[in-house]
Amino acid sequence: FSSEWPSLQARILADLDQFDWDIVNLGYLDGPGAPDPRSDFGWERFDGEVLGSHAYLVNGAFLPRWIEHLTSIADGQQGDHLCGPMSPDGALNTVAWVAPETRRYLANPSLVGQRSSRSDINARLVDRVRILRPVVKRLRRVRRG
Repeated sequence: FSSEWPSLQARILADLDQFDWDIVNLGYLDGPGAPDPRSDFGWERFDGEVLGSHAYLVNGAFLPRWIEHLTSIADGQQGDHLCGPMSPDGALNTVAWVAPETRRYLANPSLVGQRSSRSDINARLVDRVRILRPVVKRLRRVRRG
């Protein structure tokens, strides 16, 4: 979470009480509109796709629809681009394809990041070289405090 997270939590909860939403992405790599990280914090309504969802909220009123969608993709047929087997991160995009009325928002700028790991599709070199893994793991622990 960004260093601004603690000071923004109360505002985020108050903001979410003020508008109708189904899914809110708090952290992501890239989304529509390419938010400017130097801008003041706010919300951006969007209907597109998000890359790299690091943290998101699901409104309780939307949970039945969300669970239905997650179940359909878990049980989906291989090759079905709407309901085929995929991770929940993929479901954040496909739910809007099958239910376009879904109200989605992005935190602008993104409040959550994610470090690279060896399980990433495009893992960093230091995460792919077996002999470096213990050193990198220890250095990351030190950096996180």
